[in-house]
Amino acid sequence: MPDATQTVTETLSSAYYFIILLYGNFAVSHAMASEVNGGTWDFQRVSALSPFQLAFGKLFGATAYSWYCALSVALVFFFMTVFVRGQFPVYSFLFLTIAGLLGHASTFLVSLYMTLSHAPRPTGRRSSGDMMFPFIFGSFVSLFGGFSIMEVVRFDTYRFSEQLYQRAVQWHGTDYPAYGVVLCSLVFLLAWVWMGCYRTIRAELMYRMRPVVWLAFIASFLTWYGGFFEAEGEGLLVCTTLLAQMGFVAMVAESTGYRRFVDSIRARDLKRVFENTPKWVMTLPLLVVLYFWTMSKSFLHPEGIAYLTALLLFMTRDAYAVHLIRWKYKSRAVFNTVVYFIFAYILGPLLFFIACGTRNPLGQMAGGIFSFFSSGISSHHSNPEWIIGVFYPCDGYSLIPAFLQALLAGHIFLRLRQQVENNKELKP
Repeated sequence: MPDATQTVTETLSSAYYFIILLYGNFAVSHAMASEVNGGTWDFQRVSALSPFQLAFGKLFGATAYSWYCALSVALVFFFMTVFVRGQFPVYSFLFLTIAGLLGHASTFLVSLYMTLSHAPRPTGRRSSGDMMFPFIFGSFVSLFGGFSIMEVVRFDTYRFSEQLYQRAVQWHGTDYPAYGVVLCSLVFLLAWVWMGCYRTIRAELMYRMRPVVWLAFIASFLTWYGGFFEAEGEGLLVCTTLLAQMGFVAMVAESTGYRRFVDSIRARDLKRVFENTPKWVMTLPLLVVLYFWTMSKSFLHPEGIAYLTALLLFMTRDAYAVHLIRWKYKSRAVFNTVVYFIFAYILGPLLFFIACGTRNPLGQMAGGIFSFFSSGISSHHSNPEWIIGVFYPCDGYSLIPAFLQALLAGHIFLRLRQQVENNKELKP
């Protein structure tokens, strides 16, 4: 049964973590909205402050009071553990602090995007309720980091157990201590989220944005994530699937921003072409190389290869559809894109499943949607039916329907583009 000092130290460590998690995330989620609403952000944009100074100052300035409160709790905690219990829990607090910083940076990144992308200046305003999503998202990231830590650190003694020095995690075929892997992973993710905050402010200040950082991110992230898969060829398949998903998200986000890219190509300015190349275009050559490399090892994971091929075909269909919507309905492009995805992956399949008498249509629809976020290893349904493959990637059942849909979407897109070009030529 725990003694009184252990109960106090457990309470203090929880208070430290949740002060950072709740108070800090709440403060940083409202930082940019208050700046935009108060009219001070426009002044700061034209000041001599660099993007790094703005990002660093806003992130840590908004959370300063939470760190002051947490520091006072930490001092009492260290006094109780070091002088009363004779222990030195530096590692556990190091993990918790990094998890809190990761949550703050994630909250700040999401709030930056929501505030700067959707608040037209000078009259646009964001309410406090609008900033609840960044707060919830950052809190989830902090909790995820905390739960990862709990798998490594024993909080009953606030020190590493003897077994953890023998416990190892395999990464790229080499065994590493579990606590070292968790610490390095949290630092790695924290560094890239911080970079995202810096790049977002840099873009807002109209600095040049070269895609080198994006390429470095996907290369380092895939190297980090793929190293945890031990089976031969499995890490390659997972990385290729993840790269396709990342490129697709970038494509949807950038589907309206091609004017500078096209103008730089027409001007034959290679430097500007490189600066304005969309992220998904930079991702495409790497995806092609990884796909054919994965195909060369298809005998290891044939179901995963079929899933990956079907996933790429569905993404090709959606890419044509998204660009057609953004090009044809510019004024309501975002709304129409959302409606398209809802109909293509929720309403359409659900109505079709019900009409065909499919068993458990809601479950089949949910499983199909989840398959888009799968790694490609466990993507296939148990006892899959051909009808599911019409709408979602599930092994070989999806290949022919996905190919036909991608072909039809491309044909419609090109025909409509050709009609518009012909109409332009006919106009005097």
